[in-house]
Amino acid sequence: MQRQIFTREHDAFRETVRTFLTKEVLPHYEQWERDGIVSREAWLAAGRQGLLGLVAPEEYGGGGSTDYRYSAVLAEEFTRAGAPGHVADRCLQLHGGYGYMTEYPVAKAFTDGRIQTIYGGATEIMKEIIGRSLLA
Repeated sequence: MQRQIFTREHDAFRETVRTFLTKEVLPHYEQWERDGIVSREAWLAAGRQGLLGLVAPEEYGGGGSTDYRYSAVLAEEFTRAGAPGHVADRCLQLHGGYGYMTEYPVAKAFTDGRIQTIYGGATEIMKEIIGRSLLA
């Protein structure tokens, strides 16, 4: 079922985020989690892709967007990729209050993504549970 909340522009942005995650984040994610820090190169690459400061005013180098759905796409894609930990926390900080204030819909998207690791357990445990249910 196709969700009606997102436009073609959001879908194009989603593809950009997925490509970025595949090329720039996932190969290094586990090391960043161990180190507790995201590499400078990753931040620079994210900036070049236009993934940082989406809601910051354009006069300050941001995207100037008031459309929270772009932030929701970021949260969804980081969660889908299995990388909602420290990396997503740090990326979300760039959106100001978004993600911390409950009146914004992106806060629910981020919380939903983060809570999955609490409800389901570690990714490895979730994969084990799913695998067992498929074989049963």
